[in-house]
Amino acid sequence: MHYQWLPLPRLDQRLLARVHPRVFTMHWRLPEAASRIARTLTGLLARMEDAREAGRAYERAIDIDPGQPLSRPLHAAEVLASRGAVAQSQQLAAHIHEVFDARMEEADRSRLLKLEARLSMSEGAGSEETAKVLEEIVQLDPLDGEALMLLGQHYSQSDQPDRAIFYYERAASLESFEGNAKIRQAQVLVGMGRYADAVPLLRRAQEIKPRDDVARYLEQVERIAKSKR
Repeated sequence: MHYQWLPLPRLDQRLLARVHPRVFTMHWRLPEAASRIARTLTGLLARMEDAREAGRAYERAIDIDPGQPLSRPLHAAEVLASRGAVAQSQQLAAHIHEVFDARMEEADRSRLLKLEARLSMSEGAGSEETAKVLEEIVQLDPLDGEALMLLGQHYSQSDQPDRAIFYYERAASLESFEGNAKIRQAQVLVGMGRYADAVPLLRRAQEIKPRDDVARYLEQVERIAKSKR
């Protein structure tokens, strides 16, 4: 059998050395093995809170094994995002586009676009291009609750409360999103000074899933609403 020998770059040698000194001198033979090692490194680095190196490890895994399932690097990008590593997640998402765009399934494309939208809005309101992409996703799948919630968030942050309410109401019509959508809609209404309208939404959210922070918020909104009568 012919092996493709790939010397470990200094970065990967150092990381593997952290795991166990006996693997310090190992080489990556097959792309599949290299991809498996890089995925392991990504998990280890995520736990070590070294997001920059974790992102690079997974980019290398993509380059070595571009035929791997998209779900692997996409999950890595989502993990980075969940840990607040916005720049690293964005960089990995961009690399995913470069390698996988031509053969990406629609479900995976939608998942990647929603991740990019979350990343964009984590740094502000997100761009109009972000909103356009999300609206296209919703046109293709009107029951995509995550996209509806992201659109509500975008328009809320963009100071377009009526459009935000429109999308939150649509998301609230979906059982798994109803509670959070009603809380978000209530927050928009409070921002508009419509305290009395926000109260029943918060009460309903508490019926679905009681939360201490929402209970405190509801009490505050109820007091203000009564004082406005």
